[in-house]
Amino acid sequence: MLESFRVTLRTLADVRDQGFTYIWANVAFVVFSLPIITLPAAFAALMYTIHQAQTNPTDVTFSTFFDFFKAHFWCALGWGCVYSLFFGVNTANLMTYASSTSLLANLRVIWLSAGLAGMLMLLLTWGVCFHMETPNLLGASHNTLVMLLHHPGFMLGLLSAVVAVMVMSMLLKPLFLVLTFSTLAALANNAVRNCLEARFVNG
Repeated sequence: MLESFRVTLRTLADVRDQGFTYIWANVAFVVFSLPIITLPAAFAALMYTIHQAQTNPTDVTFSTFFDFFKAHFWCALGWGCVYSLFFGVNTANLMTYASSTSLLANLRVIWLSAGLAGMLMLLLTWGVCFHMETPNLLGASHNTLVMLLHHPGFMLGLLSAVVAVMVMSMLLKPLFLVLTFSTLAALANNAVRNCLEARFVNG
């Protein structure tokens, strides 16, 4: 939990130091997501842009975002469809058992847990992919799931930070346009890097 707090502080420092990059990347994500079908590719491009801003900031331009968007459009679209199906089924099951008082109502806990895990998987998979020698989303998804299982306390703290960002954005709605999504991308990339560093340090 303490490590997730450190990651949150590092993320806030990144946003402070590279505010302009985070703002234009967030706006680009919002604009490129408007057709809805382009949202997965826009999210992937946002994750990559913020990853580059954290690791190689001098080379980050709009081309960083747009080139990745174009190159990974179809791959990201397939990935997005899988998650849309997952969350659709998950939501349907939660609604089905919402008013149930039978033993089956206990399944709500399972579906809710699966939904929260899915949200973290959604947020972290691209960040994991960027650190692979041979990047691919299937392998990155597997590695992300392993990371979630190996660091449950850290992931719970990370989820709390995500919720805090979303609540703040709900209170100050213009943040969705200028900073919310790039901040979440920064949080995800920093979380992945923290977990990888912990793995190598601890063997």
